[in-house]
Amino acid sequence: MAGCVLFYPSQPVFGVLDDRHPAHPIDLLWALRCPTLFIYGGRDSVMPPNRLATLRSELNRWQVPAEVAVYPDADHAFASVPARYRASVDRDSWRRATDFIGTVIAR
Repeated sequence: MAGCVLFYPSQPVFGVLDDRHPAHPIDLLWALRCPTLFIYGGRDSVMPPNRLATLRSELNRWQVPAEVAVYPDADHAFASVPARYRASVDRDSWRRATDFIGTVIAR
């Protein structure tokens, strides 16, 4: 895979670890091996500042080739939930995503 873009990925941690959820997704970042762009809203309750800091820390720890883009005034699912829709953020995040993929494909 040349690259990956993740728009506001949900559930970085599970409420309980069990047979169906043996590990938190945020603890599996070491397995990412392609350049990855994470896109979040700054008001995303799923990824508050402390979780964003953990995400960045884990990406750095495992030397994952990744970028984290945060749109300060956007909420979770800012491009897909009508009540949270932010047209300017939607347009810019798609531009950023396509630029990112274009860059990794060109490498």
